[in-house]
Amino acid sequence: MGAEAVTGLPLAAFIEADIDLLPPEQGGRQSGIWTGYRCNFWIGHVDVKGERTYNDATVYLLEADALPPGATGRARIQPHHPDEWSDVVVGATFELCEGLRVIGYAHVASLFPAP
Repeated sequence: MGAEAVTGLPLAAFIEADIDLLPPEQGGRQSGIWTGYRCNFWIGHVDVKGERTYNDATVYLLEADALPPGATGRARIQPHHPDEWSDVVVGATFELCEGLRVIGYAHVASLFPAP
C-alpha cells in the first residue's frame, strides 16, 4: 500500500522504515505490534556519561494492522519530539526497544521532514 493507507495521519516528521521484529526466542515480544504502537527507539544518542538515551515514537504500519513477532513490514514512524531525530538519515538502522530490551530494528527508507 502507498500513501492511501495513512491518509488520516499527518505527514510531518515521519520516517518511513522497514521494521524487522525479533522472534521471542531472540528476545522479541511474545505478541506482535499494531498500528498506533508506541515504544522507545535507540537512534544512537548517548548522554554525557556515555549511556544510551531513548526517543519515543508511534508506529503506523502501512501494509497491515498488525505485525507478528519475527516478521518484517513497512511502517511510518512519527517521533514524539522530531527535533531530537534530526540526524536520522536514509539508510540508518535503529533499535525498537521496550525498556532496555531490543524487540526489533527499523531500517530507514525515506524521510518526511516537518514543513
